[in-house]
Amino acid sequence: MKKLSFSGSYTVELALLLPIILLAIVGSIYMVLHFHNSASLAVGAAEIAVSGKEDTQLPPLLFTGPITPQVSANAERRSVRFDAATFWYTGRSWQMSRSAVYEEVRPVTNMNRVRALQKAGKALSGNT
Repeated sequence: MKKLSFSGSYTVELALLLPIILLAIVGSIYMVLHFHNSASLAVGAAEIAVSGKEDTQLPPLLFTGPITPQVSANAERRSVRFDAATFWYTGRSWQMSRSAVYEEVRPVTNMNRVRALQKAGKALSGNT
């Protein structure tokens, strides 16, 4: 009886599966880096919008190009927007844009609006 040898079949199977496995691993790493950068930009935008300090340091970003902040502010509202790009190994990039808005809350004004709405609701329903 002839003994069968499978030593070459494992090499062929590995040669077919290894590129797929490596692509999945590298793609996962790129996705994690992209989501990290996206979350860091969102946190930085919110921090600047709330504090009003434009010189606030952003958390460290990985593999990004230049970050362009856009800040607009008036007496009651501050909005901050960051635009950045995460680079890929092919030279292409994912564009990211994160923004945050802070509006000043005035409790007395808001309570007066709520009371006016309650009175209007009672007047419409016929209850006094």
